[in-house]
Amino acid sequence: MPSLRSIRHDVADGYKNRYFQLSSTTGNSNLTTLVDANRQEPQGEWSRVDSFVHFEGGALDGVERRVTGYSPGNVLTILPAVAASIANGFTYALYKSLQVAKWNRAINEGLMDMAPDRLVQSYVTITEYAGALGASFIVQIPTLAALDARILKLTRQEFDASAYQYREIYEGLDYELIHQGDNVFARLKYIPVDQRILRVHYERRLATLATDADSTSEPLDQILYFARMHIAILENDKDQQAYWSEKAAKAKSGWPKVDDEQTIERPRIIVR
Repeated sequence: MPSLRSIRHDVADGYKNRYFQLSSTTGNSNLTTLVDANRQEPQGEWSRVDSFVHFEGGALDGVERRVTGYSPGNVLTILPAVAASIANGFTYALYKSLQVAKWNRAINEGLMDMAPDRLVQSYVTITEYAGALGASFIVQIPTLAALDARILKLTRQEFDASAYQYREIYEGLDYELIHQGDNVFARLKYIPVDQRILRVHYERRLATLATDADSTSEPLDQILYFARMHIAILENDKDQQAYWSEKAAKAKSGWPKVDDEQTIERPRIIVR
């Protein structure tokens, strides 16, 4: 799954020409200068407009500074000074116009446009216990399904060695849920079988992407288009806004993909 950092790179790189560059230092720098002989953009390219350096590795990982000066093939000047010297080989990203926090905000606002609820369904597993001390009729529901989530159903493994054969068990008939603060337990109403697996199916709302390592499995093309649309809104660029809005709407219209309904012809026996 793509991380927030990689999504941000893609959003910025495809938004406008020279709005994003990913590179690394080619010489030892100091606290306010960054040496990169590979920078060949024209004089003032990164200093005549708002531009920001975002370090993406080493001791300065995640640190952001404003670019205040630029000389092609040599030095980027940044302020305020960083806390550690910028060594040779430090990876950094250059963003034009907006700080990283605003690029991130545009991505998260785009995600909300795609699916306001951002609900996902999944399951976690727990095991029954029936050891030498007797069976345990109380099992704790894992936090992922218990906290800020809605439990949809429980299914139980039919056979010890089966990875596929599960059947639904029913609240009230087979178990009851007990809520104690942030914890949820299931009290089983049948005789447990040791190491028999239970699946707890749940639904929860996805969190916003907050750190560079956060990731999502949502459709990447929609994320890119909706995020770029929000960048255009921030810049008050109506032409770019219209362009990316159209692409976002087209991408969203094709998701989710639904197969055409088909009628299955079954043989019929008529008794007269």
